[in-house]
Amino acid sequence: MRTFRSKVLTLTILVVLVSQLATVGSVLITARDASRVRAEQQLIGGGGTFKRLVHNRGQLLTQTVRTLASDFAFKEAVATGDTSTLASVLENHSRRANADLAVLADADGNLIVSTGGATNSSPELSVLIETNDEPSSKRSAMIINNQGYEMLTVPVLSPLPVAWVSMGFLIDNSLAKQMSELAGLETTFIATTEDGLKLIGSSLPREERALLVNAALSFANAGGDHDVAVQNLRKEYLSTREDFVTGPVTVFAILQKSMGDAMAFYESLRTALIQMATLTMLCAVVCAVMLSRTVTRPVRDLLQAARRMRVGNYSKKLKFSSRDEFGELANAFNDMQRSISEREQRISYQATHDGLTGLPNRLQAMDLLRKTLLKCARIEQPMTLLIMHLQRYREIESSLGHEIGDEVLLQSAKRMRDSLKEKDVLARLEGDQFLVVLPGADRDAGLTTAETLARLLDSGLTIQNINVTLDACIGMCVYPEHGRQPDELLRRAAVAKNDAQQSQKNVHVYQNGREARHVRQLAILGDMRRAATDNEWELHYQPKISLNDGSVSGAEALLRWNHPELGQIPPAEFVPLAENAGNVGMLTEWVLRNSIAQARNWQEAGLELAVAVNLSGRDLLNDKLPYLIMQILRDNELDARSMIFEITEEALVQDIDHAIMVLKYLRDMGAKISMDDFGTGYSSLSQLQLLPVDELKIDRAFITDLPDSEANTAIVRSVIELAHNLGLELVAEGVETVAALDWLREHGCERAQGFYISKPMPAHKLKNWVDKWIDSGNKADDSLVFLPRRPIKTP
Repeated sequence: MRTFRSKVLTLTILVVLVSQLATVGSVLITARDASRVRAEQQLIGGGGTFKRLVHNRGQLLTQTVRTLASDFAFKEAVATGDTSTLASVLENHSRRANADLAVLADADGNLIVSTGGATNSSPELSVLIETNDEPSSKRSAMIINNQGYEMLTVPVLSPLPVAWVSMGFLIDNSLAKQMSELAGLETTFIATTEDGLKLIGSSLPREERALLVNAALSFANAGGDHDVAVQNLRKEYLSTREDFVTGPVTVFAILQKSMGDAMAFYESLRTALIQMATLTMLCAVVCAVMLSRTVTRPVRDLLQAARRMRVGNYSKKLKFSSRDEFGELANAFNDMQRSISEREQRISYQATHDGLTGLPNRLQAMDLLRKTLLKCARIEQPMTLLIMHLQRYREIESSLGHEIGDEVLLQSAKRMRDSLKEKDVLARLEGDQFLVVLPGADRDAGLTTAETLARLLDSGLTIQNINVTLDACIGMCVYPEHGRQPDELLRRAAVAKNDAQQSQKNVHVYQNGREARHVRQLAILGDMRRAATDNEWELHYQPKISLNDGSVSGAEALLRWNHPELGQIPPAEFVPLAENAGNVGMLTEWVLRNSIAQARNWQEAGLELAVAVNLSGRDLLNDKLPYLIMQILRDNELDARSMIFEITEEALVQDIDHAIMVLKYLRDMGAKISMDDFGTGYSSLSQLQLLPVDELKIDRAFITDLPDSEANTAIVRSVIELAHNLGLELVAEGVETVAALDWLREHGCERAQGFYISKPMPAHKLKNWVDKWIDSGNKADDSLVFLPRRPIKTP
């Protein structure tokens, strides 16, 4: 991963490099273009010089040949045909003119005498004579023995042409070098022959001529009307073509300017610039390194500080002596580090402690419990665990307000903390529950401490001149007797606390095996919602008969649960759990929907029965209950008069005024209200007078021993008389003998239900039972009578 320092260093070097490249590049491009333009200008100037040299050379050589042709002695020798004299004169003049070849022919073109190896049989010579049939000078070219010659031919006049004299000058490397020195350009002569183009002379070095031939010949074929750059393996040339001699054999020159020579200044300039740029880059690198160190050192220090903060180390501060932006940033970073440290300490404290009491919370309590347990296990000491519940705290908070409730918790925590040893752990688990861990305390010592705490809390508190009592209950378990794991001990102490609540004792020690019941209860609570959707629940109906004529007057809906794993769960087990957990409303709604639908089905089948459904105390606190029942009745098109809602005296204790209001709604709809288990609760006669009830159900506890128990007969007789005086009807439940049934009939009880009549049964069996009951003359027979049992009635 690239660091910030490397990025700064790279960026600095890159900026300098780009600027250097731009500067050097622009200078070099300009110098190169200027050098090339200068080379082209030199090529053009050299070409002009070459043309002038060719023109002057032609005039000079023509004048030399004419001087020979006009010599009187030479003419006389031509006239007399003295070949020896002609040869001598021709030789002398050729030598003086530096001619490489001299030819004298008669007027018909026959060779008279020659120098340089020319003969009459030379085809080039005949062509030369044929081309000079006019009495004037002529400049042409010849190839003799693979060598090129520049031929100057003039007539020997006397006064008419009597002969032709021609001097040839060799076109070779020497001439090319001379022309090159004069024109300032490399010169190459190429002749056009019947066999094609032929290089006959060049000023180029020998090793470069062969490499240049193909390019030069291609350039010659191009017509010579433009400049081209001809390259070989070593050099680059800028070239142009100029004619040297024209005629049947044309000789032209390729004039070349070496780009290496032209670019010499450019090359030296480039070398100097590259050296200067390299030196500048080295200086820039040194400066960039120093700059990057200066800039990135504070950043690196900040990064290291941030990494320390990431792992929770806030102790080391940044120290900067500079007063620039980095110094200010370091100071701000130190302030931020200090703020984060303080905030994390607060967060850590809040995450592990109760905000109200300052005691460790559940999270911290579990950690302290584990540490204490490990220590006790290591030194083989016992340990006692207490879970404390302030039972009246919710009531105090709801009636006196949160401020009083908070003060109750604060004073309770202080009392407990003051009574415990310094090594003991006190934590607030939730709401009104506290955890006490007593390291080194065995069963007896733990029980003594628990009873002491219970007395302290039950002695009462004074808050804002208000005396309150808390009614604390404590669950206790001991290590290692009741478990060896923290979660296990905490769970079993909670089970003991629940047992203390149910037994109404201040302190309860865990009993082995009680946890399994607690786990079973949790499983039952967890599966309730699934049971409603998976058809695990089922309604059984227990018939009610009228004691006047024996007819079936109704049936009570009783809930049953066939759990796929736990089997049949008694209603007495799961209904109280649902009430305590606040799930009883779900059970009630399920029972209402299914019982009302079943009542409608029976009506359609011709069976008119009033269906009784039990309502709990929590149901009577639900304002929406009447609307729910009304909606279900409307959905099933059932009259409310087909429903009886049974309530218990205990259900009215929580909020009797609200319960009366809900019951009045139900009664106004047309439903009947029945007081169930009458005689076992807390209702007074004055309350009974206010309740909107239509009938009383005498509890089975008073019916079982009728008529043998004098006390029960007296109580039931009084209840019957009281109900009739209040205009209420009576239902006796738990009728299990014919004697009890007859006694009830004789003393004016209107209806009865019980195992003597029928046990609860599924809905699909009730219709057949009613038919058999009618066929039997509304009397119980052996097929209808069941062994006495005590069924449990539930919502």
